[in-house]
Amino acid sequence: MLTVKSKADSVSNISNATDIVFNQRSIDTTVQLKNGDTLLIGGLIQHNAVNSTSSVPFISAIPLIGWLFDARSDTKDNTVMYILIRARVLNVV
Repeated sequence: MLTVKSKADSVSNISNATDIVFNQRSIDTTVQLKNGDTLLIGGLIQHNAVNSTSSVPFISAIPLIGWLFDARSDTKDNTVMYILIRARVLNVV
């Protein structure tokens, strides 16, 4: 029997948070493997979406032409973590 506990932590990118916010993903499982078997654990999935806007001060506030001095960016990231474990039985003398 093999008990596997895997955890992946990251710092959140929330800009208006007053405290540090951590994102936690974890897997706990117990499996039975034979010598030489390989276990594939998947499912630690993370989706990130970031929308940002930057602009030239004062000029971007001018009606009708202000939008010409704005820059908008949308970024999406998807991360999947796979864990491979190969069982090897050691002979202890």
